[in-house]
Amino acid sequence: MDNQIKIITFGRFRITDGSRELMDATSAKSKMWSVLKYLIAFSGKPVPADRLADAIWADEDHDNPAKLLRDVIYRLRKTLTTYSGEQPYINFSQGNYSWNDKLNCWIDFVEFNDLMGKARDTSKPSDERITLYADAIALYDGPFLRDAAIEIWTLTLTDYYRRLFLQAVEELAELYELEGMLEEVVMLYDKAIICEPYEEPLYIKQIQTLIDTGEYEHARRQYKAIEKVLMREFGTKPSHNLERLSYEIDKATMNQAGSLDEISQLLEEGSRKQGAMFCGPETFRQIYMLDKRADERINFPVYLALMTYIERDDVEEAKAESELRNAMRILRQVLRQSLRNGDVIAQYSRNQFILMVTAMDEKSGSAALRRMKYLFETKFGTGGGELQYHLSPIGKGDIGLVSAKDDERRTSK
Repeated sequence: MDNQIKIITFGRFRITDGSRELMDATSAKSKMWSVLKYLIAFSGKPVPADRLADAIWADEDHDNPAKLLRDVIYRLRKTLTTYSGEQPYINFSQGNYSWNDKLNCWIDFVEFNDLMGKARDTSKPSDERITLYADAIALYDGPFLRDAAIEIWTLTLTDYYRRLFLQAVEELAELYELEGMLEEVVMLYDKAIICEPYEEPLYIKQIQTLIDTGEYEHARRQYKAIEKVLMREFGTKPSHNLERLSYEIDKATMNQAGSLDEISQLLEEGSRKQGAMFCGPETFRQIYMLDKRADERINFPVYLALMTYIERDDVEEAKAESELRNAMRILRQVLRQSLRNGDVIAQYSRNQFILMVTAMDEKSGSAALRRMKYLFETKFGTGGGELQYHLSPIGKGDIGLVSAKDDERRTSK
């Protein structure tokens, strides 16, 4: 038979030649299809007959399992002639059975492994690796042999491919982030969550990305979604890492503005020695404490800055919220484009960003903030409100504080 058959092992097990499907291949109770799944799972490798029989009838006591296996193999071969004609898909040699991988057959997990191997080749260009990762991830339609999950022998392989899929998602997300493709990161996690809806780390990473891009309502919806899943399926509450993200969402959308002194005190209240990189107030505090405790590793003085967008009192209430969102979106873009790799940014409240910037001295730090204010006003204008900033050496609170107005008066002289 010339047509290539395709065997799907991720999600619902099925066999098709493109025009028809062997529908009863999904029967979890059929020993014939259990044998087929086992041989396909170890495609190309010889499987001793006694090991195959032990795996298929692991919980059953039979006088002659070898004969049972021969009968099942006979029926399986006969059924598969629908696809293979006279060429056997199952070989037997020296007491071993094996899937005949010489025939015209495509298997999804074989393709998945091949794509992953190529995608992990760091000598390839990023765009090529992104395509390879995306193609591999698209093949994963749920756990390996999901409808055979009751069979003990599948557990190790199911776990292996779940972990490999999650690694693929994480590695592709990193490539997307390096290219600034944050919308693609969010969509990637949407796909991953559909396939593995109980993997809490997927929600955590997606929610953090949504926070980083200012999509707070979307982030809140995802938090509520995993909160319901955890309670419904496991009877548990969100982990500390998830609760921290909820705090970041609430803080970023709160109406009350904070002062630089308040933020400095907040940052001083304890530290968690974690290496994760985030862009919320909680993680900002972690990085703050890390830098403060490692002065010897910092080449230049580090300054804490607060940028606040103050709306005009006469702006119509109906327009105020949309204008503020637009102002913060543009300011976020300006900050991302202006800050260097060693700098850190987080949104503290609805109308404020906090920054940690390296600078030669206070003068150069103030100059950087003036430049960011100028770029923001160039893009957004000054009709809706005013962007203010404050600057202070890290860990000093309001000591040595430089405000935008003081800075402007000083530079105008």
